[in-house]
Amino acid sequence: MAASLNEFGVTFDRHDSAAWEIFREVRLGRVKPRLLFVLRPLHYIAFVPQRGRRPPARHAETTAGNPNVRDALAADDTNRAPGGDDILAAVEQLADVPVRR
Repeated sequence: MAASLNEFGVTFDRHDSAAWEIFREVRLGRVKPRLLFVLRPLHYIAFVPQRGRRPPARHAETTAGNPNVRDALAADDTNRAPGGDDILAAVEQLADVPVRR
């Protein structure tokens, strides 16, 4: 898991938590493939910080086992990772941060 979302903000793997107020927007974008033929489109999720705000700093302690972090997204029965639209829907539910597709 790369990040965990809750009503307070985002916790990135091996980084400190970041409150929703630090983010200007959350963006879903498409990656241009390097290969000519790609079976499915590639996407990215960007948590864009406000100007002058720093992203969370790295710390030694992992947050994976932190009981205070509650996931907003859970894998379904097929154990697949949530898609970009699922993540943006969770951001819209949890925060007043604009999302851009």
